[in-house]
Amino acid sequence: MPLLISGSSIILMMCTMHSDILHKIQVVQAYIYHKTGKQVRIVFNRPDRMAEHLMLLDRAYQVAMGDFRTKT
Repeated sequence: MPLLISGSSIILMMCTMHSDILHKIQVVQAYIYHKTGKQVRIVFNRPDRMAEHLMLLDRAYQVAMGDFRTKT
């Protein structure tokens, strides 16, 4: 039986993914500020490399969360 997703479910999924990405960006930016004292802004400006951007963001988020967890 095929999976049927209604329009509102797709929008909810996209909003959840978007807010997850924004959360990761905020955590990584805060981590960089905490470590260096410099304010940075993460921008995805290459749509053709979006998969790579997301992979790097995930890795940076893992590093940030690992460091924050060990300090508390």
